Amino acid sequence: MTLPPIRTWILAITSTLILLILCYLSLDRWGLFLGLILSLLWNYAMLLHKHKSSIEYFNGQRVQGQDPWKLNDILRHYEETMRCPKINLYLCKNPEPLCLVSISHWQKPSLLLSESLVDLLSPQEIESLLALCVSSLKNRNTFTKYTLDRMALTWLSLNKLWDRILQPLNRLNFIKQICYFIAWVHWKIAFTKSLQAKADLETYKTLTDPRSLATALWKIHGALDTLKSTVPRVFIHQSILGTIHSQRAAFQFIVPIEHRLQLLIGYFPI
Repeated sequence: MTLPPIRTWILAITSTLILLILCYLSLDRWGLFLGLILSLLWNYAMLLHKHKSSIEYFNGQRVQGQDPWKLNDILRHYEETMRCPKINLYLCKNPEPLCLVSISHWQKPSLLLSESLVDLLSPQEIESLLALCVSSLKNRNTFTKYTLDRMALTWLSLNKLWDRILQPLNRLNFIKQICYFIAWVHWKIAFTKSLQAKADLETYKTLTDPRSLATALWKIHGALDTLKSTVPRVFIHQSILGTIHSQRAAFQFIVPIEHRLQLLIGYFPI
């Protein structure tokens, strides 16, 4: 297992000191003991606990060896062009067009595509989508976003714990809503729509056939509109494409398709 960045250790030490001080001011000596326990639990959840990833959930298989679509070659090209760290590519079998990016475990970038998505697009559109993924990962691959992503997943894990322990006590359902709200706030801070727009424009300027990005997004939008979403709410923030059924949900992080196409080619629809 790769060790987390040095700044993550600084965050862990800072949060530990804050918890100890607050607990000591509240409960004196017993507060120090309580603060120590709380800080150990929090730092374990932040630094060591491996949250279930979208790749595991959708049974993604690493793309190695034979690659009929030449996806890895395209990725390597745009990684060098955009100066992005190497990305681990996974494919899964799912009827919904999936394109999920993840850096939540020690900043190892991973990309999950569904085979239905690859089959839906032309070679030029596949290339434009992979370029967009590289740009998005490059813009997300910062300490702030990594930390906020871990915090949000930690709060959702706490929500599951409360659900398991306090299920009979419906009057305490507000704890679940609080955990979801705090996770939503962290993700909203981490994945701003301005960064998505920046990734779209950077990709558009890099491509040899810029319009292929717009047509790829439009095709995917049409496919998603006819299917029931299979992406759990905990993974929606990883989506490059969004899900039609989450457009009105609090956990929607994707710029609407009409705005993306207006930005890329100046009109909507295609």
